[in-house]
Amino acid sequence: MNKGPREYFKGLNGIRAVAAVGVMISHSLQEMHNFGFKRMSALQFGGIGVTIFFTLSGFLITYLLLKEIENYKTIDIRKFYLRRVLRIWPLYFFYVLLVFVCSRYLFLSPLDNWKYIYLYVLFFSNLAFNFNVYPNFMGHLWSIAIEEQFYAFWPFVLKYKRNLKAFLLLLIILLVAAKIIIKFYSQYIHNSIPFSIISCMRFDNMAIGALFAIGFYNKNQLLLRISKSKLVDPAFWLIVLLALFNRFSFFSIFNDDIASLVTGLFIISQITNVRKTTAMENPIMIFLGQISYGIYVYHILIIGLLGLLVKRYNLYGYLINPVFVVITVISTTILISYLSYQYLEMPFLKLKNKFALVKSGRLKV
Repeated sequence: MNKGPREYFKGLNGIRAVAAVGVMISHSLQEMHNFGFKRMSALQFGGIGVTIFFTLSGFLITYLLLKEIENYKTIDIRKFYLRRVLRIWPLYFFYVLLVFVCSRYLFLSPLDNWKYIYLYVLFFSNLAFNFNVYPNFMGHLWSIAIEEQFYAFWPFVLKYKRNLKAFLLLLIILLVAAKIIIKFYSQYIHNSIPFSIISCMRFDNMAIGALFAIGFYNKNQLLLRISKSKLVDPAFWLIVLLALFNRFSFFSIFNDDIASLVTGLFIISQITNVRKTTAMENPIMIFLGQISYGIYVYHILIIGLLGLLVKRYNLYGYLINPVFVVITVISTTILISYLSYQYLEMPFLKLKNKFALVKSGRLKV
């Protein structure tokens, strides 16, 4: 087995846990109409939670690749993609199959949109999401497609591009400018799809995470000083709370980029100050962070299955209330995600570890 260097940053599992659980709660509230309650507008954290995931992913993978270059003078592109396949594909395609079986035999729903399944096989599910042609319970997989698209080119940029900071800054500026232009264009043609497509293209969030990784790797003193500010942690938690209550709308076009910048600072704040990681590094947060991929993938189907159970057996009544729904969704999703992590993902993660030149795990060296 490869015995390469290992990197572990305290607090990152806690950030994953916050994002995953927040998205799950938000979507649970959003789907309350399936349980006979008024539809609640708490979906905003779904987007902000995904932004946190994107930023964290861009940070961690970029940092690990920078360490790989430091230790081995290059990036092994083949091993990078093997690691991505072993981490993402098993659960992703198992879930697609699971949704098909449930749709066909439990929900007895029309399978019209399954003709677009090739978009999921090719990791272009963001297009299915934008054009509203996705099968039930699979809309949220758009974010996984975006990550796979970004990592289709990012290791090559890291390996061959000299001025990475200039490249990332230019990419961020171009994407933000494109958002502004396409926003006005969508309004002009009275069609929201173009803006929806560019809004889902979260390369800017991943690039922001990567930019923070480069700054941290290079021990940028200005970045380290800013991250130590007493305002960073409150700013992050304020965004989380406002998004959970659907009130984070100061600059609608730039919401995700603002959240991404604050998340990047929060990441650095956590990993550079041991005392701050206490709340984010306890056993519960570590556990939830480890199974966060499963929580994100499974929770939509769990919500649907619970709604089906309530409707099919006419369980409406005083026991079925929003609190009961959220608690049931959370507990069931966590259980399913744990079982998935242990018996589906873990064998592939152990295999993935054999291709890791710089390992990421609980051990810190």
